[in-house]
Amino acid sequence: MASALAAGTAVGTAGCLGDDDGGDDDGGDDDGGNDGAATADHPALDTPAEPPRLGPPIEEAEGIVVAFDDPSCSSCATFAAETFPQLRDGPVEAGRVTYLARAVPWVEPAWSRLAINALYAVHEAEPSAFWQLKSRFYEEQSGLDEGSIREWIATEAESLPVEPESVLTAVDEGRYDDRIEATESTAEDSEVSVVPSFVLFEGGEYVTQVVGPQPYDVFEGALDL
Repeated sequence: MASALAAGTAVGTAGCLGDDDGGDDDGGDDDGGNDGAATADHPALDTPAEPPRLGPPIEEAEGIVVAFDDPSCSSCATFAAETFPQLRDGPVEAGRVTYLARAVPWVEPAWSRLAINALYAVHEAEPSAFWQLKSRFYEEQSGLDEGSIREWIATEAESLPVEPESVLTAVDEGRYDDRIEATESTAEDSEVSVVPSFVLFEGGEYVTQVVGPQPYDVFEGALDL
């Protein structure tokens, strides 16, 4: 089915826009950008630091999913609950697909920027704990805000195999702000304007951009899984 999706075609449903735009985007098609770009040339994979990864190294994968999301995005939480487990436990666990996580603070930046700093600090200490904390952000998202986020992170860090104080220091310092800004630039260069968005590659070539919390069969079809 991947052959039926012309390079540069985007598949879309509702996703979250940044706070300056307000509300949800109704998705739909856009040109996806970077038509026919090779994997090595596409901006979604151009990064000074490798994003958190599940699955094989990108050079060994049949397919690659580069996810742009935000801990404060409700549509991202929907994807995390409904579609991500099928990707993770299916083609990613089987070693066929690489999943790269790129976070941008676009929906509720007052707290999601702090959350992303915490995620990167946890990933640096223990990569597997990154995915635990990411899941918890989505599960508890509706109760989080700028006033509660630091205390919540401190409590959650106690249950992870990391030093909680180190994580809080990273949050307070904004240790990874430069990395976050670089990811926002990467999203812009990749023509990503809505979260969640997913840039897909197969066989070393750009396939399409998926917008919104699409069901698993969209990814399955686009990547010939």
